[in-house]
Amino acid sequence: MRTILVVDDMAVFREPIAASLVHQGYQAVCAANGREALDVMKKKSVDLILLDVAMPIMNGLDFLRALRHESKYKDLPVILLTAVSERDYIVQAGRLGVRDYLLKSRFSLKELSARIESYFQAAPADEDAQTKPDAAAPAAQTSNDDEVGEATIVMTDPGVNPNATALEALRSIKPITTRSAINEHIESFDELKALSPCVGQLMKQTASSTCSIEQVARTIKQDQAIALKVLKLANSVVYSRGEPVESVHNAVMRIGLSQIRNVVMNIAVMDQFSNDTTAAHIDVRLFWEHAIATGMIASQLTRVRGGNENEVEAAFTMGLLHDVGRMVLADHLQELYAQVLETAVKLQLPLEQVESRMILVNHADLMDKLLHAWKFPKNLINPIAFHHLSMANARKLAPRSITECATLGLANRLAHALLLGSSGNESIYPTEDFAHALKLKPEQLDDIVENIPDQTHDVKFAMLSSTNQQEWPDIRVNTRKQLEAPLRPIFISAQPHLDAFGIFTKVLADPLAGPEDPPNIAVAHIGNVNERVQVTTLLRKAESEAGVENLPTLLISPKANILLEDSAMANRSHQLLPSPTSISRMIRALRVLLGVEQQAGGAAA
Repeated sequence: MRTILVVDDMAVFREPIAASLVHQGYQAVCAANGREALDVMKKKSVDLILLDVAMPIMNGLDFLRALRHESKYKDLPVILLTAVSERDYIVQAGRLGVRDYLLKSRFSLKELSARIESYFQAAPADEDAQTKPDAAAPAAQTSNDDEVGEATIVMTDPGVNPNATALEALRSIKPITTRSAINEHIESFDELKALSPCVGQLMKQTASSTCSIEQVARTIKQDQAIALKVLKLANSVVYSRGEPVESVHNAVMRIGLSQIRNVVMNIAVMDQFSNDTTAAHIDVRLFWEHAIATGMIASQLTRVRGGNENEVEAAFTMGLLHDVGRMVLADHLQELYAQVLETAVKLQLPLEQVESRMILVNHADLMDKLLHAWKFPKNLINPIAFHHLSMANARKLAPRSITECATLGLANRLAHALLLGSSGNESIYPTEDFAHALKLKPEQLDDIVENIPDQTHDVKFAMLSSTNQQEWPDIRVNTRKQLEAPLRPIFISAQPHLDAFGIFTKVLADPLAGPEDPPNIAVAHIGNVNERVQVTTLLRKAESEAGVENLPTLLISPKANILLEDSAMANRSHQLLPSPTSISRMIRALRVLLGVEQQAGGAAA
């Protein structure tokens, strides 16, 4: 039984929480201040602490410092539950390893329970506090203000609900390093080689209100590689407006002084993380293809909602850089990170979850530090750090930048579903909540999905060194080949035009199939139990219109446990998958339903 220590000087707050925890099946012990809490911990083992900040005798921050001084408590999880919302407290708590944060003014027992449960679901019961990794969901900066940048507070994302098999696999993962060792590595990232002198000079110039196009063009010409890519990019679909430009000066004019800073910094970052060391573990071409696709989608989403050109350019930059933390980890941790990548593929789990379990930090945790060091604009940083969160968590953690978070989160998920490159993570995530947050119309998303592949193809050759298009791997074609049989699907969900699983299914469909070829597979995404009847009705209707019945069906739901109505399941072969799910799992399930592979992984039928 898990034991939770509640530390709060107000009995009217402390005791009801403790009673609620006991009702939920936990053991609860209480303390009225930090000194009492330390005394309690000398006598009793504790799995998690709920901590107030403002208390007499010993306040919460002093308690944390004393706690972390003891090596056996160095990684013990702590959730701040406090009325204090000042920036300095949040920053200091983050530096002392606080993993979550709740304001009493917004407090509810239901929310607290969900956060505790999410953490313990991710942490095996027999795991020692000294080796307990961060929660299995994406880590993120947590604050009451989207400008708090120094406090890295890891939080479990309740939007991630793997099915029992996935959870069991996740719990089997043990750390392959210690927190002190990984912290030393992260500190060394400060010593990353600086961006080129051209970039440094350009940053100083563009910070001045008297900066001119002529000055910027002269600076860019000092770095021939960057100058060539600026020219290519100015003539790509991102900026192309009329006749091709042939000089750096005209390229800068076309891109604009307000945007050229980000463009050059993007190119410089890409060049820095496109080396042979990184390529040993991550295909650099596919990594940047995914990044460019995410940037293209984010910029189009921003344009659709009426953003100005500066906002469109910022969205592209966020998309381009959102996974750079993975390149840093691959470059600096090398074999250590290679084990992370291998484990994620082997267990078919989202890579950010495996990162948090094995090396106690994920790629999003690094981005605040790196982007600040590279002097990127502050408005770009939070969305990048938060891009793996569910919309529910993003609303809590970054209410002032929710539109940007939703834009980048949706763009990343769509790039995965469209199979445009690969960041090393091969998971498909739901997208409906993100589309609703941006108030997207189905036809707007359809247009983006239709055009982005060709646009990405154009831009990737403008921004990357390789110009040999024949050698570029096509993830779409290669993934489709894995099915070993033509896929002619019917896709059903409550919101099919906003659904990443539908987009992914369409990508896998046989491009040679004609209207005379009947469907041979049904894929149904059921977002919650309330959609069960609707999805069943829609599937029956679609089967009737196609002149087929009881198609083999792949059912996707949050916990892989929602079926169609009983009458529709009769005489219907099916496979169950959780949401999110890995591409490998989805391919294997489809192969089983197509008769290419047996259920237990035996010989093909």
